[in-house]
This record gives sequence, structure tokens and C-alpha cells, in this order.
Amino acid sequence: SNKLKININTYNFFFLINSIYLFIFIYFHFVGLGTDTKSYFSNYQKFNSNDWIVSDNFIFGINYFLRVFFYLSFENINLLTFFPRFMCTLLLLSLIEKDINKTSKIILYILLILPSANFFSMGLNKDMMIYCTLTLFLYSLINNNKIIFFISIFLVFLVRPYVMFVILFSLPVSFIFYVFIKRSIILKNLNFKTVSITIIIIPFVVFFIYFISNNFLGSFGKYFLEGNFLSIINNLQGHYVDTPLGISQDMNLILRCLYYLLYPIIWNPMRSDIFFLILSLENT
Repeated sequence: SNKLKININTYNFFFLINSIYLFIFIYFHFVGLGTDTKSYFSNYQKFNSNDWIVSDNFIFGINYFLRVFFYLSFENINLLTFFPRFMCTLLLLSLIEKDINKTSKIILYILLILPSANFFSMGLNKDMMIYCTLTLFLYSLINNNKIIFFISIFLVFLVRPYVMFVILFSLPVSFIFYVFIKRSIILKNLNFKTVSITIIIIPFVVFFIYFISNNFLGSFGKYFLEGNFLSIINNLQGHYVDTPLGISQDMNLILRCLYYLLYPIIWNPMRSDIFFLILSLENT
């Protein structure tokens, strides 16, 4: 925290908050209100070393390694995951401390202590891993650290290949806008090196997007991408219709968007259990 120039009081506050959330997270898994973390732990033998060690197989593999070689319990493993996750929270705090006004800092601190943002990114699961990898990605961009940049993209691929898909898709778009529009037209300082890097990156990105979409979306993901554009939209809109958080397809477009952004809210709760009460409070 000293190296990252984080105020000691800020450090202590977030350490305490994260510790409390971790114990709440572990407790709730023993009363039947948890995430898929317990499932990954219980089904560690599903790890297949002959298959790609990505996504679920990656999380199964970590559980397998910690259980078979170190005999760690569910509580032990999730206590261990506290440290990489909190280290990444420190990276976020270091970014917030940089050249940001007081009001913005308070808003960002509030976002970092919201129950949903913490509960679902605790423990050994893909949400915690993607929280860490995307934090590294953001940190590398702001600090222009190329080594962390490539490490973070590789780790994102191991956890959720389709998130890497989105990152890769954004690269040629940003290059086109930044390199060819800003630098060549506005600044007029386009050089051979910049053009060469762009020419190399774009086909590389296209290949990787094709590779991920064909190998790592799975039957579930490919189902949503079947058919024309309207079919894809209908598939996605209909996926959660029958669930507590589902939005009726008969609702007009404007209300659909508002519900998607805000629902549930405290004056329109769906259920009265603690999870939905917290969600409603946060959304409001």
C-alpha cells in the first residue's frame, strides 16, 4: 500500500470491509444462499488435463490442485483467494488516488463497497478471477505497462474466453479511431512503426476472435449466436423470461430498457429475502 501510495486509513477500511464480506460469503454457502463456488469445490474431479484448461476446467483445476496436493478445505481455499483479490482492490484504489477529485473518489469508494460487487467476486470462482484479471487490464492501460497488459489478457482468456473476445474486438476499433483518424488527420504525425503495428495486430485479432468463437463459446453460447441478427436478439431476450429477474418480451422497448437498468427497486420488490432486498436497495 505504501508503494502504491494508498492512504493507510483507506487501506485499513477496505481490508476490514473485504474481510467481513469474505466471512459472509463463506457463511452463506453453508446456508444454501451461495454462488457456484461450492459446486466447483465439490466437483473438483471434473478437471480434465487433456482438455483446454480454460473457463470451468481452469477453476476445477485450481480446486483439484489445492485439494489433492494440499488437502485444503472449502474454507481454506476461499481464505487463500482473499489475497489476490484484495491486492487487485489495492490496484483499483491506487488508480482512484491518482488525480481524481474528492467527489469522484467518494462515488468510486461507494461502488467498491456495494454488497453485490463484493459478494459475487469473493471466493474461488470465475467472477473473482475476472475481477482480478480485468483490474490488471485496467491498471496496465492507465499505467502503460505492456507486460501486465499481455499477462492480463492471457489470464482473461483462461477465465472467460468470450471476455477476451470483446477486448480483442475493441483493439482494431481503437486503433482505427486513434491511429488513423486522430494521428493521421488531426495530429498529422502517422509513422511507419504505427502503421506496421496496426497491420500486424488486426489479422492477429481476427484470427483469435474466430478461434475463440469456434472453440470456447460452447453449445450454450453458440445457441444464442445462431440465425440472423433478429434471431440472436430474440434468443437473448427470451433467455431469462421465466426467472425472477426476467423481463417480459411483450413490454415496450423503453420500459424494457428501464427495467434492465434499474429493476428491482425498493417500491417494486419481487421477493422479500435478503438478496433481493439488497439488490433493490443498490439499484434504487
